[in-house]
Parts: sequence; C-alpha cells; structure tokens
Amino acid sequence: MLRIWLAILATVVVLPLPLRAQTMAPPAPPPTGGETQLIDRIVAVVEDDAIFESDVDQAVRQYFFQKGQTSVTPAERDEVFQQALDNLINDKLVIAQAGRLGIDVPFADVEAQVKKAIDENMKALGGEDAFTQQLLAEGLTQEELKKLYRTQIRNRMLVERVLHPALPQDPGHA
Repeated sequence: MLRIWLAILATVVVLPLPLRAQTMAPPAPPPTGGETQLIDRIVAVVEDDAIFESDVDQAVRQYFFQKGQTSVTPAERDEVFQQALDNLINDKLVIAQAGRLGIDVPFADVEAQVKKAIDENMKALGGEDAFTQQLLAEGLTQEELKKLYRTQIRNRMLVERVLHPALPQDPGHA
C-alpha cells in the first residue's frame, strides 16, 4: 500500500512540476516614473493557486530569523529565496494532493506545535526580550510569525499524512 501512495505522490509531485508549477521571471526593477506602484508580484502558479513574492519574502525573513541572522549578503538572500520558492511550490502540490485525498489535520494539533516552536525560538534566542528584538530586526510581528508557523506546520503534517498514511499521527512528531 505504501508503494502505491509513493507512486501516486511521485506522479503528482515530481512529474507535473513543469506542467502544474510555473515560475515567473525574476523581479523587474520598479518603474522610474512613479506613475504606478507595484503592490505584489506573482512568482509562481501551482494548480491555479498563485505564490506571491511577499509570501516568499516572508519565508526568507523567517529563515534568517530562525538562524538569528540580521545581516545577509544579496547572494545568500537570493539562494534562500529560491529554496523558499521551491519549498512553497512543493508544499502547494502536496497540499493539493491531500485535498484530493480528503486528508486534513486538526487545528488543535497545529496550534500545539506552533506554541512549541515559538517557545523553542524564544528559549534559543535567550528569552522574550531577545526574541522580540529579533522579530523587530526581521520586520515581523509575533502574530505574523505564528501565521507562518501555522502554515508551515500544517503543511508538514499534511505531507507526513500523504507520504506515510499508515503511520500513527502523533502531533509531536509531525
């Protein structure tokens, strides 16, 4: 049974990337005339669902937040941006498959993991004050961080349930 699920997932995730996930050209410089203002940019489309540049930027900020880095080179940022975009594309493909299979995760399980992640980050950064300072440095609020964590944790749990449907679903290990 696991082989069948892996074969289905491989077909959905690996093969359709060129057909189902389209990445857009790199961001163009802003217009110089000041006539229009770009609010956001679509950087990829997966199963008729857009991924916006702001979504990827937020994932990049979170990555550097977790690393405790406030200063990065443009090359580092570009590399992390591409990795974040690839991850978002893959997540959307797996989530779409989970939806087709009727797989979901309980909100309470996700919230418990969000709280755990926030607590771990706070401890790793040396307490609430350092945590707040790092959030400010990254341009994030705690609510924005929680929202990011909710999405990522839910996605991770869905991926686990799609890839390993026969395993017991322990929210502490999802």
